[in-house]
Amino acid sequence: MDLKNNIESLIKNSNVRIFDVKDNGNRTRAILKVPLSNYRFVLECLNQNEEMSTITSSGKIRLVRQRISNF
Repeated sequence: MDLKNNIESLIKNSNVRIFDVKDNGNRTRAILKVPLSNYRFVLECLNQNEEMSTITSSGKIRLVRQRISNF
């Protein structure tokens, strides 16, 4: 199952958009744009999954790109 399908199966009907998927062979990182009204729900769903975890969140995609470039 690819990343998009995996995320969509976890967080149905949350209007999530996937940005900047990067795979270094060991870890895949992606930036998700989530409506503020769904933020807590999506955060909990992702962190309850053993294969996924969140690193950071921000209102600006640019700031998230800077933060995850260090991981």
